[in-house]
Amino acid sequence: MTVARTVAAGVAAVIALASALAAQRVPMTTCGAALETINWTREKLARPDVSNATLAPVLSYLELSTQSCTTNGDLWYYRYLVERRLGAPSAKVAYSRKKADDWRSAALARNVDPFAPPPPAPAAAAAPIGRKWALVVGIGDFTDPSIVPLSFTAKDARDLQGALVDRSAGGFAPERVRLLVDGDATLVKIREGIGWLRANAGPDDLVVVYVASHGSPRQFDPNGVSYILVHDTSAENAERLYATALQMIDLAEDLSRDLRSGRVVLILDTCYSGDAARMRLDGGTAVFAPGLEGFARAPGRLVMAAANGDQPSWESAERKNGYFTFFLVDALRQGRGRLPLRQLFEDVQKNVSAAVLRELHKTQTPLMTGSAAIRDVPLAAAEAAASSGM
Repeated sequence: MTVARTVAAGVAAVIALASALAAQRVPMTTCGAALETINWTREKLARPDVSNATLAPVLSYLELSTQSCTTNGDLWYYRYLVERRLGAPSAKVAYSRKKADDWRSAALARNVDPFAPPPPAPAAAAAPIGRKWALVVGIGDFTDPSIVPLSFTAKDARDLQGALVDRSAGGFAPERVRLLVDGDATLVKIREGIGWLRANAGPDDLVVVYVASHGSPRQFDPNGVSYILVHDTSAENAERLYATALQMIDLAEDLSRDLRSGRVVLILDTCYSGDAARMRLDGGTAVFAPGLEGFARAPGRLVMAAANGDQPSWESAERKNGYFTFFLVDALRQGRGRLPLRQLFEDVQKNVSAAVLRELHKTQTPLMTGSAAIRDVPLAAAEAAASSGM
């Protein structure tokens, strides 16, 4: 039996609820619309080349939103950031900042700054890699019984971790590869794993983040949010889903701005894995929705996605793996990790598309996009630093 790694496969109740809310445009709470405003704003600010002309209507919308919902700290915080960027009067900026503090903005507490420049990429793709780090996450078991389990995501993560630490495949030091599967892959522990990378990976290092789980497309949420479901995600209603799932925009922001590393590779084996329900192909190049598009356009950042924004990512009962991860691991085991990432991906893409079409009569098209500085970096490149130094 084949399984698609999609929230549609197991969270029909949430989809129905989201669709009804979207159609009726009824806020779930007094400030329900604040979630939509915040995420719309974050996606606008995620683009590296965001202009003042783009920010002016964003500020107008934030001003209206803070008038209708005065108690959401994050609304005030993003209003403060945009006002500061546009050079609003200092008293106005200070007022918004104070309101964000008064209403305990989580974004303020995390010191989120979408306007901060990302870490610089190495001067050349061939520059030596200091150390290599990886966070590998596979989730097939969920505490919410309404979410259908996935058969092979935990195995996928273990298989990839094994290939990464194999000296003949990935060449990562075992102590610098953190594995989180099923019960260990809670929202808090995944965030702690990103914090571990943030604390340890240096500017010359290579970081790989891999996630295999259920994914959801943007149109399944009334506020246009794309999620990765984690072990302790609750699908009781749209608000609980928002609070307990990993939002794609959060992941993109954390990896694009919070890591010092000049080379970061994000690998997603989920359905709709590009946060890309609006995705199209321009001249054969993947164009992602704003969250991951901003990440992929930042220096030294690259995304590999198992499927485009309209496709499931399929599992193979015969291989006991997801197709994408199976062929990625297989390529690494065959020594293809010594090739540039662009060539490694081309091999994986070709094999996945052919196997899914041949065996399932379905279409699955893995996608990759990212800066030129990292496309020629091999995952199996040797570390310049000999000791772990952790």
